[in-house]
Amino acid sequence: MGGPRELTIDGDGNVWVCDLGGFRCEKFDSSGTWLLTVPNPAQPPANGFFNGDNISVSRSADGLTWGNPVNVATASGSSSFDSTWVACDDTPTSPNYGTCYFTWDDFGQGAPLKIATSADGGLTWTPVASVPSASVIGSKAVPQPNGDVVVVADTNPISAAESFTSNDGGATFKGPFTIASLQQHAPAGGLRGLDVPSADVDAAGNVYVSWYDCRFRSGCSANDIVTSISSDGKTWSAPARVPIDGTTSNVDHVLPGIAVQPGTSGPTARIALVYYFLPQANCSSNCQLAYGFIESTDGGSTWSTATQVAGPISYASLPFTSSGYMVGDYTSASFARNRVLTVFTVAKPGSTCAIQTLGACNESMAAPKTPFAAVGPFHRAGGDPVLFHGRSPTTGGLATTQ
Repeated sequence: MGGPRELTIDGDGNVWVCDLGGFRCEKFDSSGTWLLTVPNPAQPPANGFFNGDNISVSRSADGLTWGNPVNVATASGSSSFDSTWVACDDTPTSPNYGTCYFTWDDFGQGAPLKIATSADGGLTWTPVASVPSASVIGSKAVPQPNGDVVVVADTNPISAAESFTSNDGGATFKGPFTIASLQQHAPAGGLRGLDVPSADVDAAGNVYVSWYDCRFRSGCSANDIVTSISSDGKTWSAPARVPIDGTTSNVDHVLPGIAVQPGTSGPTARIALVYYFLPQANCSSNCQLAYGFIESTDGGSTWSTATQVAGPISYASLPFTSSGYMVGDYTSASFARNRVLTVFTVAKPGSTCAIQTLGACNESMAAPKTPFAAVGPFHRAGGDPVLFHGRSPTTGGLATTQ
């Protein structure tokens, strides 16, 4: 089954494509060491849940050859590790420069938040003993330039976004702190669309979180992408609507990925936002899904005209899982030398996906052949409705990889 990839960029502008369907790449230090998280599930038992899976990290100096996995944690019994994520403090002036943070949840044990840290580039890992008791989904660590670290996640069951903070290099964490309650319009047609948050940090340490939410739509008829910002990971701004289209439109937006251009911050922070969307939120059959991009150059106060990157594609072309049609639970964008790049899921038009048959799904990963460019005019967040503007529905102009 295909899953979304994240683009990660090194200091020389090299682009590393890392799997988000259970894997994650993260740069460790300026020498070019990379970390890749690797879950190692056991065979699923009759009830369909993985038992006894381990999580580990592999290291690479060039992104081409990788060392043997280094174990981070071993599960046993009914434990089932999920939502693995690794992030490293790569600010040279930070007192915790080089510290890496591995977050996950143990879904088989009620999804408690788990965190481990490494001070030697992923060679050894230490579990954090002082983590608040909280059941979470989709946790992500975001190191700030001052050495603090913020972990964002959803509650389990998903009803709110929340955060946890550490001011001592990951030795202890406090929280949870509420980011916002989540008001969701269930994506039509049986799409699997977990409303897990996406997060990034600017050069001043402001943490930006995005998710999808229907609070700005009459009758919760469709979802917008919304954002919230915090300087300390404890107090968060009220959710702000990203004006991709008007509040009376019939477009439904899901699965956002947010990125902040390194070196920018505050009122001049450049933010890239990618997302999937349903052109018809109230579809009941023959539902379709497309991929879009929008950006801000003033910290989210105003946003460019949205661009349709690819699609629409028919749900029938996507793998149908036990929880619905799936393009993956995450998407993301990255900046490389002032350019925005992304990787996302597409499927061959008119194809069908035979369940449990290897090679039967014509789903692939795609990346634009040219980086995105902002399209004006810019529109104020939460302001007057704007019309969606983008390319004609097509997957042309894309570079794909199976």
